[in-house]
Amino acid sequence: RRTVADAEPVARSRFAVWIEGQTLTYARDACSEEDAAARFFLHAYPVDAGDIPAWRAEHGFANLDFDFRTYGAFTEDGGCALVVPLPAYPVAGIRTGQHDATGELWAAEFALPE
Repeated sequence: RRTVADAEPVARSRFAVWIEGQTLTYARDACSEEDAAARFFLHAYPVDAGDIPAWRAEHGFANLDFDFRTYGAFTEDGGCALVVPLPAYPVAGIRTGQHDATGELWAAEFALPE
């Protein structure tokens, strides 16, 4: 299982989330099929709004939603993890979480270090 040595996650809810360079790592120690089935949302708020493609600029963030199949999540000893790339441009903040047909399951917001 992927771990981030000696680092506290920037968010902890249903999944813990760590920042590593230009990636986010999502991990959960006890991962069920339900956890893996729920779609993730990832909204990246750029430092410069001009970095967002015009067709995404309406909301002020890049919508980078994904699911476990998108980035090849992996499981080990009942846990699961996946590594998600961030955009190449500078990102000021993140709003992320999961949702299913019933609505939002969890959400977290955090600023990225400068």
